[in-house]
Amino acid sequence: MNDSGRDKEGKNKTKKQGLISRLEAIVFLAYAGIVALMTWPAVTLTSRTYAQKGDPMGALWTWWWLRYSAAHHLAANPVSIVGVPNGYALNLYSHDILFTGSMKALLLATTETIAYNILLLVFFFFAAVSMYYFVRWLTKSRAGATVAGFIFAFSPYMLMQGKEHTGLLTVGWIPLFFYLLIRAFKERSVLLGALCGVVFAVLTLFNYHYGLIAGVMAVVFGITVWMLGRPWRKISSRAVRRALPAAVIVAVVAGIAVLVIARKPTDMTGSYLYSARPWEYFLPHAEGMLLGWMTSGFITSHLHGGFLSESSLFLGFVPLILVVYALVNLFRRQPPRQIESLESDDTGEAGADADDADAPRAGVRRLLLAFAVTGVACFLMSMPPTTRLLGLKIYLPSYLMHLVTPPVRAWARFGLGVFFSVALLAGYGVVVLMKRVRWSRAAKVAAVAVISALVLLEFAIIPPFHSLNTASTTDYYAWLKNRPADTVVAMYPFFYSDDFANYSYMFEQRHHQKKMANGAQIDTGAENTRQIVLDITNPSTPGILKRLGVNTVLAIPSLYEEGNHMNYVDPIKFDAGAVPSTLKEVKKFDDCFAYINTAPPAEFVPSFIAGAYQSVLSRDGKTWHPGAGDVTVDIRSYASVPALCDIRFQAVAPQSRGTIRFSLNGRDSGTRDLQAWPSEFIIKGVTIRPGSNLLSVRADAPSAAVPQVPGATSINADVLLGDVSVTRL
Repeated sequence: MNDSGRDKEGKNKTKKQGLISRLEAIVFLAYAGIVALMTWPAVTLTSRTYAQKGDPMGALWTWWWLRYSAAHHLAANPVSIVGVPNGYALNLYSHDILFTGSMKALLLATTETIAYNILLLVFFFFAAVSMYYFVRWLTKSRAGATVAGFIFAFSPYMLMQGKEHTGLLTVGWIPLFFYLLIRAFKERSVLLGALCGVVFAVLTLFNYHYGLIAGVMAVVFGITVWMLGRPWRKISSRAVRRALPAAVIVAVVAGIAVLVIARKPTDMTGSYLYSARPWEYFLPHAEGMLLGWMTSGFITSHLHGGFLSESSLFLGFVPLILVVYALVNLFRRQPPRQIESLESDDTGEAGADADDADAPRAGVRRLLLAFAVTGVACFLMSMPPTTRLLGLKIYLPSYLMHLVTPPVRAWARFGLGVFFSVALLAGYGVVVLMKRVRWSRAAKVAAVAVISALVLLEFAIIPPFHSLNTASTTDYYAWLKNRPADTVVAMYPFFYSDDFANYSYMFEQRHHQKKMANGAQIDTGAENTRQIVLDITNPSTPGILKRLGVNTVLAIPSLYEEGNHMNYVDPIKFDAGAVPSTLKEVKKFDDCFAYINTAPPAEFVPSFIAGAYQSVLSRDGKTWHPGAGDVTVDIRSYASVPALCDIRFQAVAPQSRGTIRFSLNGRDSGTRDLQAWPSEFIIKGVTIRPGSNLLSVRADAPSAAVPQVPGATSINADVLLGDVSVTRL
């Protein structure tokens, strides 16, 4: 070799040693610019974020509380300023340790808004760059890698989850995981295998859903690569060789049958709600800037889980065309040598990557086909547990996975695996396109830019961008902030703890910093108490609130008019004139009434502890508790001695008349007629002892469906009970 040849080789070796070339620097700047654009106004950092009202409000409140509790030397858990007087047991995404740890580390130096925005921006950028390097290593093509990075990082899945669940943006570890997995097996390297295990652990600790998804993908990918290698050819016996595929199939079917028969699944309602539907992969998502107008009506009327983010799985027409083009070429008997071996660089930089020692030189076609099969497997995994075909009930993979991992219900998130495979194969489609046509370097750059732009136009969501203002607040919350430090407030409507509007109450607590009775957690005594103070116009409500420590009440009329909330199903017009006199109005705002609670603490507090569904507030403001079977009401007395009392409540049969029987502390109080219209029942002259007193109610009216009960489309109830009141004689 002459000196000039050696010099040229030396220059190429020098060039290949760098992680980022000048062209790649431009690509990464483009990634960063698109991240800033697509997630606007997150890049402004300080007072706004890319989010919508809902889960992000709860997340931002959580991170604020960690800073606030540390600054005021309060225990971080349970939260003492929510769900007063019981507190609120904080679940800091206990499965996602590294995500929580990253956020906590940032909170040491900055605010919850800045920390939230930084992680949001970093995760999007990391996803694009990680996918870029994986595809570049696998295909030797910067052009294919560039397009793959755009598809993977800016898919509807990412853009929609980004405005609701920041923890679900940690997908950048998946390409790195597969890079190490492939290299570890090809090179038989224990070190690379260990690194692969570490990355898998990191991936899982950032988000346990993704640990499950990556694990399933790895199993399918590994088995497919092995099967594509036709391992049975290595077996000498022809009979055994022929029987092996059949044996594998029989073993799989037998295993499935054993799982189905041996274990009865737990409630699978969530698995049906939060799984995907086939059309969601092929219809532009409802908020798509370019094509969303065509499908938004259909998609929003077919939200099986109620959350658009879990249904945003559109793969894009341009990526799908590239995937089909790639698969056609992969199935050709004799692909072009350069495409099969992937030994030349398509950027025109004299094979800058051609001699990378860690690049796969053989079996690339098999790897790409295995990823295609993995994508199909993830597609099936994302489907509901069962479906019907020609009248037959078909069990799908998520049914079996539910038997193994009952807590997992959001199977639609396996769509991430589909996006991963589509991005990879679309990148390979770009490789083939670049090799088959005589492109100049400028033409290649222009083609990649056009393809990337078309992908982004398909994926982009409608402006104005999803923006959540974390700095401003309302006039009534500003007023609340200036109230005395011992203020304890109850916000009305008194929403269920998992309601997005309740997250809004908590989010605004960052501004007023006053204790709240709102936030009673599910399946607790505090939640049972919440259900008997839903009606602010009930004369007993102020006293029960005072027993909780509430001295201030804020009622927001516009929230009553929304409807479609747990407990507050129907739109209700707030009647300020019906509020008990013990709630003294002290301030009126455009959309809020502020009251001081002057009632004495309630002496008796009844709560429904068994046999009743979630309560419903009717249009006229009356609370009804649907009951099935024996309904148990705990009447807690705070008196120091037994008291002689009357107990009153209304009851109605859901459809046709029957009888009702009740007893207090095991003492039968007789049977009465139960009408199909509200009737009042009085248990006279009973002794209420200090502490717990159990009132048992049983109705034998015909069970009937009661529509518009929170938590169910309809439920069967034997009786509807009103709030229970206790009057001392």
